[in-house]
Amino acid sequence: MIKPILTLLLMALATGFIQRPEAWSQEINSYTHDEWTTDDGLPQNTILSVIQSHSGYIWLGTYEGLVRYNGTSFTVFDSRNTPALTNHAIISLLETTDSTIWIGTRSGLFSLKNQEIGLPDFSQRTQGRFIRSLAMGQDNELWVGTDNGLLQIRNGNVKEYRLSDGLISETITALTTGPDGSVWIGTPLGLIRLSDGQFFTYGLREGLPSLYIRSLVTDQNQTVWVGTSNGLARIIDREIEKAPPGLAPENPVITSLMSDREGGLWIGTDEGVYRFNAGLQSSFTTADGLSSNRVRSLFQDREGTMWVGTNVGLNTLRRGRFTVLTSAKGLSDDYTRTVYEAPDGWVWIGTSSGLNAWNPADNKIRQQFQGLPVTEVLSVASDEQGQLWVGTAGKGLYKGRAGVFSPVVYSSDQNGSVIRALLPSSNGGMWIGSTRGLYHYRNGQVSLFTNRNGTSNNFILSLAYEASGALLVGTSNGLNRLNPDGQIDMIRLPGGGLMSNVFSIYPEADSLVWIGTDAGLYLLKAEKVFRITTREGLFDDVAFQILDDAQGNLWMTCNKGIYSVSRQQLLDLVDGRRKSVESQAYGKTDGLKTSQCNGSSQPAGWRTRDGRLLFPTARGMAILNPAEKPTINTTPPPVVLESILSYNLPMAVSQRVELSPGIKRFEFQFAVLSFIEPEKVQCRYRLFGYDDDWIDARNLRQATYTNLPPGRYRFQVIAANNDGYWNDDGASVDLYVEPLFYQTSWFWIILVGFFGLLLTGGHFYRISSLKNSERRLAVLVNERTRDIVAEKQRSDEARESLREKSDALQVALTRLQQTQFQLIQNEKMASLGQLTAGLAHELNNPMNYILSALVPLKRDFDLLTSLVNDARQLPIPGLADALHLHDYDEILKEIPVLLSGIQDGAKRTEAIVSGFRRFARPEEDTPKKTSIADCFETTLSVIGGRLSPSVLIVKDFKPVPLVDCFPGQINQVIFNLISNAEDAMPHGGLLTLSISPKDENTVQFSVADTGEGIPEESVKKIFEPFYSTRQVGKGSGLGLFVVYGIVNAHHGTISVESSPGEGSCFSVTLPVRMQ
Repeated sequence: MIKPILTLLLMALATGFIQRPEAWSQEINSYTHDEWTTDDGLPQNTILSVIQSHSGYIWLGTYEGLVRYNGTSFTVFDSRNTPALTNHAIISLLETTDSTIWIGTRSGLFSLKNQEIGLPDFSQRTQGRFIRSLAMGQDNELWVGTDNGLLQIRNGNVKEYRLSDGLISETITALTTGPDGSVWIGTPLGLIRLSDGQFFTYGLREGLPSLYIRSLVTDQNQTVWVGTSNGLARIIDREIEKAPPGLAPENPVITSLMSDREGGLWIGTDEGVYRFNAGLQSSFTTADGLSSNRVRSLFQDREGTMWVGTNVGLNTLRRGRFTVLTSAKGLSDDYTRTVYEAPDGWVWIGTSSGLNAWNPADNKIRQQFQGLPVTEVLSVASDEQGQLWVGTAGKGLYKGRAGVFSPVVYSSDQNGSVIRALLPSSNGGMWIGSTRGLYHYRNGQVSLFTNRNGTSNNFILSLAYEASGALLVGTSNGLNRLNPDGQIDMIRLPGGGLMSNVFSIYPEADSLVWIGTDAGLYLLKAEKVFRITTREGLFDDVAFQILDDAQGNLWMTCNKGIYSVSRQQLLDLVDGRRKSVESQAYGKTDGLKTSQCNGSSQPAGWRTRDGRLLFPTARGMAILNPAEKPTINTTPPPVVLESILSYNLPMAVSQRVELSPGIKRFEFQFAVLSFIEPEKVQCRYRLFGYDDDWIDARNLRQATYTNLPPGRYRFQVIAANNDGYWNDDGASVDLYVEPLFYQTSWFWIILVGFFGLLLTGGHFYRISSLKNSERRLAVLVNERTRDIVAEKQRSDEARESLREKSDALQVALTRLQQTQFQLIQNEKMASLGQLTAGLAHELNNPMNYILSALVPLKRDFDLLTSLVNDARQLPIPGLADALHLHDYDEILKEIPVLLSGIQDGAKRTEAIVSGFRRFARPEEDTPKKTSIADCFETTLSVIGGRLSPSVLIVKDFKPVPLVDCFPGQINQVIFNLISNAEDAMPHGGLLTLSISPKDENTVQFSVADTGEGIPEESVKKIFEPFYSTRQVGKGSGLGLFVVYGIVNAHHGTISVESSPGEGSCFSVTLPVRMQ
């Protein structure tokens, strides 16, 4: 019954349980890995069961409830939000073909259908039982394994199997079904097959490694795999075979099993997860990043991602484009610095903890080498004799063969020198790039090139030969060319500068040279240098290494990952045929353990003879086969409309949603159920009937609308997966926004009818009212006629009164002008201030009376005019003759003219009085900060009316600080000086008024004329009392004396500059602050 174990061993050897050369590319510890725990939203870390529903959600069973995952967030269902779910421990999950999710708990079976969780119709047969396992048989038949027997459920009918029916134990630990309708049943006491109503038992005698069956699965070849507490077995043709030796750990506890679409078998144990496929086995454990080695559940979703539930969280594994060689596979350290393929096919890898030799043929790695210290290796190269040269970080230079090395003395003082680049020379020597310059070593002879010889810098980072044979030397500050004749040239940028940190140099056969720096990618073409940066589309400005994949792309590394660019796009950009390039970036989602690549070493990347690309990173050596086309995710992502919120309150989601009247804001929340690189998922939505075009949701999974007009709409959301495959149908819902009562058609119909009735009734009422008014009008005509005659008499009296007031106002205005003239001529300015202030006060009262009386007078006149005009429309006998007799129309024309004249005169008088009041303001007890420019303007407003039109005024007012003074007195000073200047120019001239700062504490202002000037003998006496240059009787001789006194009282000075016939200039200086 049991097939010989030897057959399996021979098969294992034939298929290569000892890994084939390409085996490393299929190992799951090179897969991309993600994990989630309670820190990310899980209610509890033990993942007992995982499934994907028909809608696309991932469902998880935990000890603290049922969990739904949509790619961005977890939603937990428990008794707190789902009262029907009375038990939180979700042990098993299964979705049947009718889209019902069956939920097995510690205390019964529940179902989830149409978004509702509840008890099935047969719940009385399942409640209270520990539901350990679930399986689907033929015709949507449900098998339920409990701790108290096996249940078969078909079309709602329950059939129960107990010990009396042939079970060897009523505790059912695992279930699986076969295509022939048989059911395999795992128990703590052995395995059972139920076929055609008969039970067949399998135990240790039949070949089971243990009686305790923990998991069962049927693969695509119809092989039944049996996981026990002591290893794995399989059943072929209903006979048990033990798993081949070396498959999974020896005698492991098999906790879960899963068969993937590629024919691989996934094995969950207490020591990690394993995968067995085509004779190859690999594992993924906590050493590789698994959240826990105790695996509880396994599941593969539609996109091929493997979900691994453990005791300490949820994990996903999927094959990335890159595989990574790490310390877990034998490297001395994950921090790799340089990689080089020797002519014999061995790949030499320098790490921070020594040199490693990797043989891709058998995937073996060697770490220890005689004579070579365990230190950081930065550069590796082979010479023409086949010797391997190794440069270290401060520990010297070594060369050797067959794993035996010896130090190379290339300098008398080489301690601490870091060797970052090695390159064999054409004469059998070796170029050595160090931090102290460029060395050439050949048969013990050493030459040194430094900045003294013409290199731009001694810190050597990279070396390469041009097609011409010249040596290109990259430094931390510039690229140099060492010509065969020993001449060194610096390759400069178009502006004359130098490149910084030349990490890598890649010469092509056609004399093009690509140069990687920390400031962009450069191209040296026909002695011209072109620069390409992120502004032109590069993923990053750093290029530690440049590799050509022989497929038209250049690959570069940086601190943020690995990226590739089309070589032709780069050349087209340089030649001006395109404005930008497209970069493809790769990181952790593509299989890298870290995005950080390493540079400042040579080589910092390598293309092997079979075309693979090798890249040193901070967590292992990344390996890529560019000829191997990446797996494209062609599964359009399911799109689910999860909820509709109105003012943050959820609404029921159905095919048609109605919004109550008055809802101003609501939002749609949706999910895109693609779990491969969900950050690359694209999403668009549109509200048909409102949005003109599709709206990019970016990284949001909601759409908010406000103030939608009433009407019918359709909301649709579509999405594309990480590789751009769109689900153009997406999810949609019809939306009806109900109108408010006043937005409905019936409201407007009723409203129009109401207004129609209202207008009709109003019309008849108006006719009736007009007839009644006509009757009353005859009675009122006589009364109105008498009122009009009386009002005419009052109008005549008012007109006469207005004429009298106008005459009085004209007399007052004339007197006011005469008084103003007399006051201006008065040299005694002190009396002028008091007189002007009193006069302004006395004039202000009657002016207020006149102005206030004009308002009611005009109103009465308008009322009278309206009354007469209304009366004219009535058939009043004799009214027209009476109006004509008294020249009523002429009166109507005359009175507005009189009123306007009175108002204009009153306002003019009010302005003059206001000017007087400002000019002759009463002085305060203390000086106040005053603008000298305001004093000039106030004085000009008073005196401006008397200045001759032939006098041209020029103002030169510069910004000065406010001055402590008595403004009324300063007004008097300016008034006297302007008056004197005008008198000096009887035939007109130029009057210049100036203000300027003399220094930071003094302000100066002046009044200058172009008049007759003052004789020299008079200038000395000009400020004396009773001295005047005018004719006798034309002046008192006190004006400038008063001015002098005011200026002196303000601690200022006054001076005059004058010559006969050339005019005069009076200048006053005042301190900003009075002491």
